[in-house]
Amino acid sequence: MHIRKYKLIFLMCFFFIAGRAEYQYRPYSEQVVAYQLELQPGQMKQYLDAARMYQQLIFSYPDSALALADSMLLLDFDEATRLVFVYWRAKALSAQSRYVEALALVDSMDIRSARSQLFLGDLMVLQARLHKYVDDMEGALPSFLEAESIYREWNDRLGLVVVYINIAEYYRVLSKYELALQYLSEAAEWIDFYKLPLSVKLYALNRKSAVYNELQELDSAKLITEKIILIATQEGNKFLEASSKNELGVILHKEGELQAASDLYFSAIRQWKETGHVRYWASTVGNLSGILIKSGKYQEAKQWLISSLPIVVENNWHSILYSYYELLASISMHEGDYSAVFNYMEMARIEQRMDFQNLMNKELAIQQVEYESNRRQMMLDKAEEDAEKERKGRYFAVFVIVMILFVVSGLMAFVIEIRKRNREIGRINEKLSDTIGQKDALLKDVHHRVKNNLSFLIGLIHLQESETNEVTVKKEFSRIKQRLEAMAMVHSRLIDISDESQVNAVDMIKELQTYSEESFGKKKLIRFVSHNLISMIDSGSAIVLGVILNELITNSLKHAEADNTKLTIYIEYTDVKGKIRIGYYDSGDGLPNPEIFEAPSSVGFKLIRMLVRQLKGTITYIKDVNRFEIELGK
Repeated sequence: MHIRKYKLIFLMCFFFIAGRAEYQYRPYSEQVVAYQLELQPGQMKQYLDAARMYQQLIFSYPDSALALADSMLLLDFDEATRLVFVYWRAKALSAQSRYVEALALVDSMDIRSARSQLFLGDLMVLQARLHKYVDDMEGALPSFLEAESIYREWNDRLGLVVVYINIAEYYRVLSKYELALQYLSEAAEWIDFYKLPLSVKLYALNRKSAVYNELQELDSAKLITEKIILIATQEGNKFLEASSKNELGVILHKEGELQAASDLYFSAIRQWKETGHVRYWASTVGNLSGILIKSGKYQEAKQWLISSLPIVVENNWHSILYSYYELLASISMHEGDYSAVFNYMEMARIEQRMDFQNLMNKELAIQQVEYESNRRQMMLDKAEEDAEKERKGRYFAVFVIVMILFVVSGLMAFVIEIRKRNREIGRINEKLSDTIGQKDALLKDVHHRVKNNLSFLIGLIHLQESETNEVTVKKEFSRIKQRLEAMAMVHSRLIDISDESQVNAVDMIKELQTYSEESFGKKKLIRFVSHNLISMIDSGSAIVLGVILNELITNSLKHAEADNTKLTIYIEYTDVKGKIRIGYYDSGDGLPNPEIFEAPSSVGFKLIRMLVRQLKGTITYIKDVNRFEIELGK
């Protein structure tokens, strides 16, 4: 048998192992919330203990994980929680290489009792992987895409990263290496940015190494794989350690380091046998036997193949059987037993024919991948075209907004400069008490002039608004008027009080509450709760704080106006030990995605974040309760 034949068999065995990286599971501590499980107090601890134990067992002891899942199904939990235990059982069967049985179990699950879309997404990922394991490549992609859609809708970062890695592995199996690397790169960016668990990062690196291996970029593949082996050993992840040893063995095999590759194959087979991953070690036996034959150790290779053959025949693993029979035929040729050579070659031909349908499925899957790639490109082109049209329509509005913001920024800078002069005057007042009257008159005049200037700008904007028919421009003019009116209101209060350097923030917010309710009608109700009767802050901070709260209130009311629904806004104010804490939330649906606020594109949210930083404070948005938390120092 020629060396070329050994290389073909070796690559077939590697193709199977590299395509079977262990699935990374959602952390047990997140499952109760993510899956929306309704557990009694006693059941909560029972579930979390079992989930933690299951996550520890599934990588290295899948038979024990299966037993745990079966024992949990015997307990008195509701249907939604029992569905999770069935899902555990299917994953444990998959970890034992019982793919057909696991896929049948998933297909039979009654998902109507599931409460969580995230659970359905995790189930879709498992279903897609099982389709891939039984060589139904055409059936795998729809489940992957459905899971991706669910994770995107619910902004589940961990789920998206896991499905990206699995889609990358899907494309790698189909030899679409460029697409595979694109998905892996996107997954790596998310892992680093959101600081996702180490196990997920190892999983992505393992798949990236497999792609580099098949692209013959062996130095990169070796560097990544050696790093994974070290970390997996430290973390006690036996499955990933064995998988990476097998892959490093493949790399060394290609480089001609047969003894080192053989040692790694031996170690991987031993670990997989310990953890019950049957098909994995059965495939690696083919790799090991190829090296033994190449080294002239025919009898040792024959013992490995004959001892492993019954379990491969029992499970009808056709691609592995084909490689075994080819290797046995090569050994028989060396022994001069031509009758055995003929028999083994005939059995290999039968297994090759049995595997033909699987190859057809892969061809269909490749066509489906190409169609999906073209569809995505068309969607991107259409989105770019629409974005260009929208940009052209907004050029004028953006120009006007920038100019007005420039004027407002100048006014803010002017006010801040006056405030600095006011503090300097305050220090001089200790020695020159006779100048107090002059200082007060100056400040009153400043606030009066600023208020008049703001009123002039408001009138000018109102006039400009009446001269345009574009709805978008009118809305932006209206938002700018509301910002200026909030500033004018604070300046008006500063004119009326005796000490312009300090403002009672509680009274100021109450006035802003009254102004907003009068401006938007009775359908909008604002509730303001303060834990302090008096909270004095400097006037400069009061102006900025007034603009921040006005922006939040206007944003809430704007969305309520669009929905034509009643809205209640809640503002909580606390001043304790020189720290001001403001909680703001409303009865609306909240932001669909926290990133709208964390990386804002709208002027309003950009202005809020800029002004909070100006006050040396912090602002956070809590999605679960639709609440903004602002903390300022006095």
